[in-house]
Amino acid sequence: MPLSSRPVRNILRSLLLSMSTVSPLRETSPDFFRLHPNPNIDKFLALSKSSNAHYIPQLTMWTVYSNDMHQAFGRIWEGSSSASEALNEVEQHAQQVFAQPQKRWHHLAEKLQAEWNGQP
Repeated sequence: MPLSSRPVRNILRSLLLSMSTVSPLRETSPDFFRLHPNPNIDKFLALSKSSNAHYIPQLTMWTVYSNDMHQAFGRIWEGSSSASEALNEVEQHAQQVFAQPQKRWHHLAEKLQAEWNGQP
């Protein structure tokens, strides 16, 4: 049965409402908004359909983390690493990458603060 058929749409609507989640469909019936437990679901859906909405954060750290997770999954899948070992490695690397700018700032903070305050 195609997704556009009335029985399938009714089942999907009931499922989404029971889970208090959003609809993946382009068009949603007024009934869905009226019956949904979240009174602001219409606003949330409008925001999620915005051209400025991104499902992957546009952050350098996210790219690093995503690549690490893919590599960890590969090691787990091929059996060369246990899940806890692979995830510990991801966590350690993510912490190192996250800490780099903090360390740079720590080393430069006094000098930059003095410059910003107009001190030689």
